[in-house]
Amino acid sequence: MTSVPRVLRVFLSSTASDMTGCREKVRDTILQLKQLPIGMETFTALPTVPATDCQAEAARADVVIVMVAYRYGYVPSVDLGGDGKRSITWLEVLAAKNAGKPVYALILDPQAEWNQPKESDRLNTEPEEKHAEILAATRGLKEFKEHLQRHCTFDTFTNEDDLARRVATTLSRSRPRRVAIWR
Repeated sequence: MTSVPRVLRVFLSSTASDMTGCREKVRDTILQLKQLPIGMETFTALPTVPATDCQAEAARADVVIVMVAYRYGYVPSVDLGGDGKRSITWLEVLAAKNAGKPVYALILDPQAEWNQPKESDRLNTEPEEKHAEILAATRGLKEFKEHLQRHCTFDTFTNEDDLARRVATTLSRSRPRRVAIWR
């Protein structure tokens, strides 16, 4: 009998448009650690409900890494697999926690420079009739960050490289068990 290292399925959870660079850097780091990154960019087009699919993938993963900056993200309605209040990112975290999976939250340090879109930027670019929705998203983001700090292992990051280092450190501490193979 020999044993081989077990590969961790690491689900990446974040908003999309503002976190593209972070997601790429973290994905590359996970691959360098010889683990398997799972993220929305790897999903195939399915005739199913995306919010439900994302929650199922988060629950199936071994570990979830959630990265949060200044966007709350899409809030799916009940008929689209959500609850009409929480973003898909928050729903993914809840699905993982309900499945007993470890969730590591990495939140952008409030003092760090950030040149990607922020929820509050939308107040200057979207019509006034959207302002109530934007303010609700801003409140939701604040509540989500508080939830992550209370219910997950969390840390802050300052940029993409710092984020990648923190993910590498976190995953190296989450050593996967070895799998026995009979020959």
